[in-house]
Amino acid sequence: MLAQIEQQAGVESVEVDRRGEFLRVDARGPEDVAAVIARLHELGFAAGRTTDSAAERQWYRHDEVGELSREEAAVIAQRVVPAFARANDLPDRADTLTDLVAMTSHRCFVTNVVHADSPLGTLHGECGRAVEQGTRAHWARRARAS
Repeated sequence: MLAQIEQQAGVESVEVDRRGEFLRVDARGPEDVAAVIARLHELGFAAGRTTDSAAERQWYRHDEVGELSREEAAVIAQRVVPAFARANDLPDRADTLTDLVAMTSHRCFVTNVVHADSPLGTLHGECGRAVEQGTRAHWARRARAS
């Protein structure tokens, strides 16, 4: 979506904040800003000007969003895997499993397109299956190697 908006006439650059709540658009003129707002509405997003302070936000361009997805995947893995490892008596594998879940989740996040009208949790099933398959394959390879 960022790349789509950035390609719009009169738009110099587009960035999303770290939480994915705000876009910062550098446009040539007020009519270009109005066109971006109209396009965002067409895509199903709420859009308008804000006076919210942008200085405190960290911003990402469309070619940097993959890094934000990597960070998000790592946070999810760090929250979920330790409890899973304890519940399944895998404390000695928690670090490896955390890295594997983060890597697989990131790959899933950046290779699946989610649209504005996609239901909440669209990636949950897709990425959950990817993590399960990746984890099973990893442990199967390790078992064969030992």
